[in-house]
Amino acid sequence: MQEESLRLPIATPAGKEKNGQEPGQIRVSDLKPGEGGQVMAIDTGDEATLRKMTALGIFPGTPLRLLRRFPAYVFETGYRQIAVDEAIACKIYVCREKASPRKRGINRKEEGNTW
Repeated sequence: MQEESLRLPIATPAGKEKNGQEPGQIRVSDLKPGEGGQVMAIDTGDEATLRKMTALGIFPGTPLRLLRRFPAYVFETGYRQIAVDEAIACKIYVCREKASPRKRGINRKEEGNTW
């Protein structure tokens, strides 16, 4: 039996990039610590892995933030911290959130803003 890729997308934009991911999506394994986003898809050929991730609360629409990359990928979602290996982190696609000025460490008064 041919193994098919199981993919849970929230939305599927037209076209895919060369590496197989949708435009605008990035793998959790490509995030830097402190970065986060909203889960857009879990792309795996293993139904057991897909069930495990959904049982842990990782499914399309879930916001997450990467905390650490080594020795395991640790990310938080809600009030949970979840550790996964690189093989699983490569299968979770997120739409990276845009950092607010406060998250980037920009002091508004230094920019000339008075609010």
